[in-house]
Amino acid sequence: MGVEEWERLKTLFEAALSVRPEGREAFLRGSPGDSEELVLAVLSLLKNYSETQFSLAPLPGVLAFSAGDLVASRFRIVRHVNSGGMGEVYEAFDERLSCSVALKTMRPELLANVGAVARFQREVRIAHAVAHPNLCRIYEFLEERTTDGRTIPCLTMEFVNGETLSSLLHRDRPLTPEQALPIIRQVAAGLEHLHAQGILH
Repeated sequence: MGVEEWERLKTLFEAALSVRPEGREAFLRGSPGDSEELVLAVLSLLKNYSETQFSLAPLPGVLAFSAGDLVASRFRIVRHVNSGGMGEVYEAFDERLSCSVALKTMRPELLANVGAVARFQREVRIAHAVAHPNLCRIYEFLEERTTDGRTIPCLTMEFVNGETLSSLLHRDRPLTPEQALPIIRQVAAGLEHLHAQGILH
C-alpha cells in the first residue's frame, strides 16, 4: 500500500468504529471509490479490534508476580515495571543465562478468550524471527502454572534499561525538531522493517 492508501485505510477504520458492528460492512461497501482489497483490509482490522477489546486501565493492586518469585523455574522476578491494557511487564533475571530480561504477562480477564491467547502466541512466533536495532527482541513464549491452578501466558523479551519516551515528553515537552527528529527516524526505521516482513503493527 502507498501512503495515500494507508491514510485512506486509517480514515475508513476510524469512521467505521462509529458505526454499530452489524452495520460496518455495509457502511464500508457503500463508500464509493474504495477497492475491494482496501475494504477487506479494514474489515480484518475491525475484526481483530473487536476480538481484543478490553479496558486499558490496569487492575489496581492485582499483580501476577512479586519480587523474588521464580517463573518457569528460571526467571527470578526483580521488580514490576509497568501495567497496561495487555498485561504486566516485569524486570526478571534469567538464572540460566545470567542476564536481565523483560517478562510480559497477559491480563487474567483475557485468558478466557482463546482467540486472544492464540494471537499472543502467534505474535511471539512472528516477532521472534524479526531482528532490527530499533526493535525490542522477543525471545520466547512460556506458561507459568500457579499454586492455585491458574496458567499465566508470558513472553520474555529484551530488557532495555533507560528513560521512556513518555517520561522524556513529560519532562521536556514540547520537543524541538532537533530533539524529535532522531526519535522519529528510529521509530520509522523499526516500523519500516516490520512492514517489509509483512507485519502490520
